[in-house]
Amino acid sequence: MKQSAWGRALRYYIRQAETYEFTTIIGGFCMSLYIWLAGEGTLEIRGLFSLMPTTVFYLAIVMIFSCGISFDQVVTPVMFGCLRKYVFWGSLVMDGLFMAETLVFYLISTSLLEMDRSGFAFKLSLFLMIEGVSKFLGMAAIKWGKMVYSIMCIGIVLISMGVGFVIAYAGMGGPLDWLVSFLSYSGRGQWLLMGMGIVVCVVSLFGSWHILKKFEVRS
Repeated sequence: MKQSAWGRALRYYIRQAETYEFTTIIGGFCMSLYIWLAGEGTLEIRGLFSLMPTTVFYLAIVMIFSCGISFDQVVTPVMFGCLRKYVFWGSLVMDGLFMAETLVFYLISTSLLEMDRSGFAFKLSLFLMIEGVSKFLGMAAIKWGKMVYSIMCIGIVLISMGVGFVIAYAGMGGPLDWLVSFLSYSGRGQWLLMGMGIVVCVVSLFGSWHILKKFEVRS
């Protein structure tokens, strides 16, 4: 039975998602192993596996961002005749499956290891934000080129400075600690994070689709 074009595209993106998930878990294990061996204290095997939920999650963030801004994820399928709508929806299925599997791995591993899962809402909202923003930046780079990458580099530097500031001053009291505690542990704070993640993702994906519709294939 001949498979439809959408079926072939969907199958391709699902395979990609499984490849990314397998690579991320293996990479997370290797990173955890390095941290575990390089760390101080007793080499308890539980310490190795307790690192994996965090390392796998942050590697997944890097994977989503890298794939989102990659030309190949859009240009190559379109050049080989895949319809733009199939590329768009297929990539969403791929990223959605990849994020869902990563979060399931996080929940199962933290449950088995009896670890704190209070930051789950933050992780989910961060996934949504990165998904939307990276997709939009990738599409924008196809249209506007190097200017977008310059803005992206400046943004990454500013975000890194902000993260460094939060880490440096966390635990010293004051408004910053209240904000971190509110977003991490408060029910309203977590719903706020979720809402922000959904809004950023939807708006960014809408912009991505608008750019992709007008994308021209050049030989």
